[in-house]
Amino acid sequence: MSSASRRLAKESAIYGISTILARFLNFLLTPFYTQIFLPAEFGIISTFFSLMAFLNILFLFGLPQAYLRFASDTTDQDRHRLYSTVQTLILTLAAVFSVILLAGSPLLLDVFLFPESLGNLVIWMVVILVLDALSAVPQNDLRLDNRSLTFSGVKLVNILVNLAGNFYFLLIAKTGLAGVFYANALASAVTLILSVYLTRRHVSFRLQISRETLVTLFAFSLPLIPTGFGSMVNEVADRLFIQKLDPGTIAGLYPAARFSSSDLVGFYSAAHKLGIVMMLVVQMFNMAWTPFFLNESKKAGWEKSFAGIFNLFLIFLVFSGFLLAFFMDDFLGISVLGYHLIPPSYWFGLQVVPFVILSYIFNGIYYFFTFGLYLEKRTTKILSVMVAGVAVTIAGNLILLPLLGILGSAITLMLCYVTMSSLMVRQSQNLKPIPLDRRYLLVLAAVSLPFWALAVWHQITHLLPFWVKLLVLGGYAGLIFSFKLWTFEQSKRLLLLISGRKKA
Repeated sequence: MSSASRRLAKESAIYGISTILARFLNFLLTPFYTQIFLPAEFGIISTFFSLMAFLNILFLFGLPQAYLRFASDTTDQDRHRLYSTVQTLILTLAAVFSVILLAGSPLLLDVFLFPESLGNLVIWMVVILVLDALSAVPQNDLRLDNRSLTFSGVKLVNILVNLAGNFYFLLIAKTGLAGVFYANALASAVTLILSVYLTRRHVSFRLQISRETLVTLFAFSLPLIPTGFGSMVNEVADRLFIQKLDPGTIAGLYPAARFSSSDLVGFYSAAHKLGIVMMLVVQMFNMAWTPFFLNESKKAGWEKSFAGIFNLFLIFLVFSGFLLAFFMDDFLGISVLGYHLIPPSYWFGLQVVPFVILSYIFNGIYYFFTFGLYLEKRTTKILSVMVAGVAVTIAGNLILLPLLGILGSAITLMLCYVTMSSLMVRQSQNLKPIPLDRRYLLVLAAVSLPFWALAVWHQITHLLPFWVKLLVLGGYAGLIFSFKLWTFEQSKRLLLLISGRKKA
């Protein structure tokens, strides 16, 4: 492996580990929030942060990516000017969008069925969006200089300040819902100060913005906006759709309960977070997979090797995902000093957990087959895959959510990633085909589907006692080994791959 490849692998690991750690620390806030807030209050928080994910795309406008692209080709002096130019553009756009949001806050609250008393949360949402937008270019500058440890350190500080802020504002100051936004604003402010300080050599108040520079920047950044929106639609639109459910529809779906749309968002969001273990498994694999396929594809016989790795990866995802989906209620039933990871008042959302976990499994398949597009430098095809996912997300929530409630949104999420992974497999196989073992895949599907169906049924009804579930697990594992879908030797090889060691 060349020194450049080793550096790539090392920095990929640093960025990947920091991202995984950040997500895990963020996950710790979920049980914290669910112990403090009612489902409806947690639903309000989730809706606001889902909305912020969309608005963040507008506030950034693709300009941090444009800076990353063009700064690499400039001299130091030109890079100073580019840094200040892009920051000024982001600040200008942020100011415009902030005024629009603040002026339209009554309409925004009305659209999402929120009371006017939450208007202060809109203000703090705007503050966070502006601070985060201004932090993006300095952080990309750190990446451009290969300062991966510094970049990861800034990310870690952001999470730690956020955690500390939440504990202070919610437990000590007892500021209620607003405390979540105070903590995030504090973390964003600290991140901005740190990021600007670390890139201070580029900071200049002498602006020289040319028309040519503006045209070049926007020509690059504008196409990124629909891609960003597409990604956010697939990730967070379900919560916005749920929040928009009218009371009559909710009463028809759940006649025995008096749920509000915010209650349902709270149930759904908490359950969605429970799938983080599967998400981390997928991200850990993807972190090792990208540098692996870039190097291994240069060797003879890589096609057969990739096909074997896919079988290992898939059976690992399917079986470990089943364990999570089938035994999640038993795990949540464990209490320490009378406290559960997620309080029983949120367990209504457990019905969506199997579908969320299945979504991450199909997302893993999607990531695996990106190798074909990367190796052939045809990454523009990803946009068409994402558009298809967005279409499924919107159509599924419009059709299934009013019929099945939050279960409909979870099924839609799974169908979205089924669609995207299927299209990605087709695209990759057309460009860089590998010899997939169709018999293996059919046997795996035939063996696994009944057990997954049982996991879905159980999380809806909660009728199976623990001892019966252990027998079911033993039967599933026995069939997997009987049909040689999984062996101990394969387990060892997969762990070697995930760890990033040489041979897999």
